[in-house]
Amino acid sequence: MNIEGLSSPDWAREELVSFGGVGVWRVSSAIASPQDKANEVSILYAHGGRLVAGSAMRYMYLLSTWTYPLNASVGVVDYPLAPEVSPEHIVEAFSQACRSILDEQGGERLILAGDGTGAAIIFSTLMKLKDEGRDLPAAVVLTSPSADLLADGSFGQDRLTSNETWRAVRSLTGSEESLRKVSPLRQEGVDKFSGMPETLILYGTRDLAVDQAKQLKKRLLEANVRVEAIERQNLWPNWLFCYYTFPEGWADMQIVRDFIDGATSRTPQHVSFPQHPFLKRMKRVWTRNDPQAETS
Repeated sequence: MNIEGLSSPDWAREELVSFGGVGVWRVSSAIASPQDKANEVSILYAHGGRLVAGSAMRYMYLLSTWTYPLNASVGVVDYPLAPEVSPEHIVEAFSQACRSILDEQGGERLILAGDGTGAAIIFSTLMKLKDEGRDLPAAVVLTSPSADLLADGSFGQDRLTSNETWRAVRSLTGSEESLRKVSPLRQEGVDKFSGMPETLILYGTRDLAVDQAKQLKKRLLEANVRVEAIERQNLWPNWLFCYYTFPEGWADMQIVRDFIDGATSRTPQHVSFPQHPFLKRMKRVWTRNDPQAETS
């Protein structure tokens, strides 16, 4: 795989698979030991992009660096985008892939993860699955989540509210009624979030929807869902995509690993990421403007 001139690392193995008729770009570790493979978990990922942007293949490249430290295969759902399809259609595509995996392997080793509006897709899916009486995945991991697609300031003065670009994007995604249906924070009643899987939320104070992250945590706690929330000062959205470039990122990836281990009853393990020319090259890219950064 080669995206925008960057090849995937040689410790990752990627493939296009289908779950329930929905395409999923899946990447897994090519260097894990047989023992690690036996303890591997599956992550089903909902990418952000306000439902109108984002590429499953590009996200698979970004998430390839998660496979080894998390001992996981990561599948990014290649769902269709607005305005060609409705928001409900997008959620149903993710839901169908999730149903198929649950039918095949159950939920004990399945983690749902996402960034940005992926949070809205994930919790809309979980609400559908709960209403269908299905078993749910073991846990949810969210980075820089946005769970209200209307973003009109109802849950705090998010930067999205006053951003003209995002207001224009919102007009492309669907009607107000349609967006409301797939906005978990708009669903009334504590019971909507009751019974949800334990959830890890990581967000930075520079996130566009930081108030939504806090509100999502509040709604889950009100429903007696186990929630762990990590707020990072002065960090940009989705810093875990480049966690290997700075110490806080390494620490946060270990937090994610510990959370997944606990949710799936795996034996806790501290993992050191292998030294590799790919990581050194990416570290130089991310830190080239920082004279104090180590680039060796």
